[in-house]
Amino acid sequence: MQRLEIEHFGPVDSCNITIEDFMIFTGAQASGKSTIAKCIFYFHHLKTVLFQVIQRRWGGLESFTDWNLKEAFLREARNVFVQSFGIEEKLLHSGKIVFQYDNGMIIEIRIQKIETENDVSIEILLDHHILALLEKLSENIEAKTKNVQSIRDFIEQSVFGCDFDAVYIPAGRSLLTMMAPQIQY
Repeated sequence: MQRLEIEHFGPVDSCNITIEDFMIFTGAQASGKSTIAKCIFYFHHLKTVLFQVIQRRWGGLESFTDWNLKEAFLREARNVFVQSFGIEEKLLHSGKIVFQYDNGMIIEIRIQKIETENDVSIEILLDHHILALLEKLSENIEAKTKNVQSIRDFIEQSVFGCDFDAVYIPAGRSLLTMMAPQIQY
């Protein structure tokens, strides 16, 4: 069973929901529907983010001698979070987002307002089970185990406990804004 908990993020003051296979959100404009949907999409997208980090390592794009899978993943997950939600007024207060996957793994994002700098700190916390699985995965990567499908399966089934992708369809007014970076291609 997947669960999403949000406290003080964007227009959402408090939310605690079970994720179903098919969900529709309705409500007033600016009530948090898109924020909730985008959070679900973000946490499902993290398995792709992790796989892309590994592919960059294999491709020599991340060839630092002190490369660490956990740190590379957290850095990229934070970048994707900022790209997805931005750092704007809605983040300039403290809050948290917690996602629990089907296999019980939990990822928490803590957003902390930095009063003196009018900035925000975004911290991504992985539960100890995910950390252990990332360590195991890192050993396989460094041992040059390049069975792509087995690595992808391990990420989907063991780390994140889901082998399906979430689809996020933004509101019509947001579609052009979200797609603008891809229009060039």
